[in-house]
Amino acid sequence: MVTLPASITDVITNSQREVNSMAAPVRVRKVGNSLGVILTKDVVESLGVAEGDELFAIRTAEGIRLTPYDPDFAKAIESTRDYMRRHRNALRELAKR
Repeated sequence: MVTLPASITDVITNSQREVNSMAAPVRVRKVGNSLGVILTKDVVESLGVAEGDELFAIRTAEGIRLTPYDPDFAKAIESTRDYMRRHRNALRELAKR
């Protein structure tokens, strides 16, 4: 499991609670050669997103979860932080050069 910074985890958790507590219908519409999903104002506010922001659709056992946070990026950041913790002294020495 990926450990996210507290602020991101809090936002995701709060958004999930708000979205889970409301049954917000979404409408699928044709946008050019693609299909788009129209989100209600309440859903947009609870996710903390605006027009032009990127959302990630994550397939779960319950269906699809929309989140503004890329789980692959979070894994990469956690992996990098772990590497930096393990090699702290070597990185310090390299920074002196």
